[in-house]
Amino acid sequence: MDWLKRNQKKVLAVLGALLMVTFLINVPMSSLTGSSTGRAIGSLNGTTIFANELNRAKYEWRLLTEEPFTYTFDGQRIVPVSAAQMLGPSIGDQMRDHPDLFLLLWHEADRHGIQVSDDQVNEVIKNTLPMPKGIAVENEPFYFDAVRHFLMVKALRGRLESAGKYSEPQWEHYLAQNKQEVRLNLVEFSASDHIAPTTSPATSPTTGPTTAPTTAPTTAPTTQQVEALYNEFKDVLPGDSQASGKDPLGFAYELPNRVKFQYIEIARRQAFDAVKAGKEAAPQGAYDLQVQARKYYLEHPQDFTRTAPRTPTTTQPATAPATGPATAPTTASVAAPSLRPFDEVRDEIIDLVLKDETDQLQKQVTDAVAADLEQGWKSFQQSHPHPATSPSTTASPAMFGPSTQPAGYETYGFIEKVALEAQKKFKVLPNVKQVGQWRDENELSEMPGIGLARSQTHSFASYATREAAPFVTGPAARKTALQIWQPSEPLIGDQNAFIFRLTDASPAHAPSLADVRARVEADAQLKMHYEAALVGAKNLAEQAGKTNLSLAALADHRSVTSTGSFPLVTDEQHPFVLIPNFRDFAAMNSLREKAAALLSQATPAHPHPVTVLELPLERKALVVELADVSSTLSSDALYKTKLGAMISQETRIGEALARSWFAYDKVIARLNYKPDAAAGTGD
Repeated sequence: MDWLKRNQKKVLAVLGALLMVTFLINVPMSSLTGSSTGRAIGSLNGTTIFANELNRAKYEWRLLTEEPFTYTFDGQRIVPVSAAQMLGPSIGDQMRDHPDLFLLLWHEADRHGIQVSDDQVNEVIKNTLPMPKGIAVENEPFYFDAVRHFLMVKALRGRLESAGKYSEPQWEHYLAQNKQEVRLNLVEFSASDHIAPTTSPATSPTTGPTTAPTTAPTTAPTTQQVEALYNEFKDVLPGDSQASGKDPLGFAYELPNRVKFQYIEIARRQAFDAVKAGKEAAPQGAYDLQVQARKYYLEHPQDFTRTAPRTPTTTQPATAPATGPATAPTTASVAAPSLRPFDEVRDEIIDLVLKDETDQLQKQVTDAVAADLEQGWKSFQQSHPHPATSPSTTASPAMFGPSTQPAGYETYGFIEKVALEAQKKFKVLPNVKQVGQWRDENELSEMPGIGLARSQTHSFASYATREAAPFVTGPAARKTALQIWQPSEPLIGDQNAFIFRLTDASPAHAPSLADVRARVEADAQLKMHYEAALVGAKNLAEQAGKTNLSLAALADHRSVTSTGSFPLVTDEQHPFVLIPNFRDFAAMNSLREKAAALLSQATPAHPHPVTVLELPLERKALVVELADVSSTLSSDALYKTKLGAMISQETRIGEALARSWFAYDKVIARLNYKPDAAAGTGD
């Protein structure tokens, strides 16, 4: 009684579940059997399907798969085995969405002559799908038939899976791609080999040529070739050729967006020096600052400790062998961390002590400079109502040095004046600089200091060459963008603040041929050299295909380089494959892909296929031969790997086949199933 009182809620839950089980399991047999077969609900290959037959199939599937028998007792959840899981999601998911599919599939299994004996059914009920507890005796035959029909459908799925076996060629391909290493033989052809003609080398009677002769085009590119190359790439920006696939050699002559500009730099070090000087100028100021620094040093010793380097200690053995000098074993000891002397870290501490005041002063100077520049810009706009969004033609001669003219807004002297005003007010003199040569985005990003500066939304280089008015499209966008001579918003880079203004802008455009002729002629010559190298590589590959690469290279007076063995597969731990004896890191991935392609071409009759790898960015072409293949697995590991791969792949293949074959629309098409929508399902 005490136990019942303590567990009455659990007992009631279990009893409720059992009552539910009994209600769900023990469906009246009259609804499933009887002299009447119910109303017709469709036809299957011309045979009429009646409501009671469908109801029985749905009831059987419910017995096998639903969970009315699930209950919780003492914290443990009891769940029967699910037949749907045994059939796989390819069928189980379809059954859930189409209740008549179970009936259709067992009819299809019967059409294929699949039969299940009573012994098989009893074995499964005994070991795998036990009969639910609480089922009425008169309903037990329904469960027996449910298991029989389930085994028929399962056998039907098994027949389909047998058509998707993991073949030996598939295993060999998997092994080759994932568990083997390859070694390659290479012969290199470079465009530089064809720059100038050379004479034939001396020949050794025993080893052959001592150096490889080269051939070179004897004629320079014609005027027509130069003009054709210019016209083809005059509107291509640098970097776009390879990305678009237009030209692998990377020819491009269009000039990108470029700017000229001035800027003011408010250096944090100058603000710090001003704050420090102000502190020290006060009575007892220097002494007070030293006291403040000493206090900080004592309160934060952990910030000023250092770990001494390991020092070797030598222990001499007690006795030394008589046959030779004794060698003393050496061990390394680690000294305890030590506190750095105050004098050594004084300046560092003062910087920390004055940090907040330094930051505040730097911001005040930056805000004041920005306000003065903005005021000058507004006055300039009033006298110039149409902002200069095209290349400027009003730059003064003073743009390349300190101004000797009146400090008009469009002069270098104006920002010099702004800097001097900041010095008067804050005792901080900002740096004023000007770049009077054209700079594109890449060049701007590489400039010291300002090149790394950013606003809240843009890097300096992008801000100047993409977001400014001369480079944006649309009147509305140009109106709100940064104008010529307009001060930018403040930028921060390496603790220093910057404000710049464009003095001129040049949108991307094609240069004249006269301006780039020398470059185009050099590129045309390079193209001829690379094409000659590529022709030589293809000819050698053709000869190597008839014999082998070593013999073909010897006949062509070229040397063969052999890589070490390397894997073909990359993963998260090894996203990049290093290839021994191969220097071009940028081309390693391309060579790995070629190696994989050669491996797929190799056959017992042709074990060493040859191909050509073009490396236009390196101005080279490689003749590549598959030298040999080696496994990274031991014999035991090879068997386990093959077994695991077979199970995994056959499961994947079988599930993919089943998902397609047992799709509801495919089943009704195969069985010519025609449900009678007007009759309903008979539920």
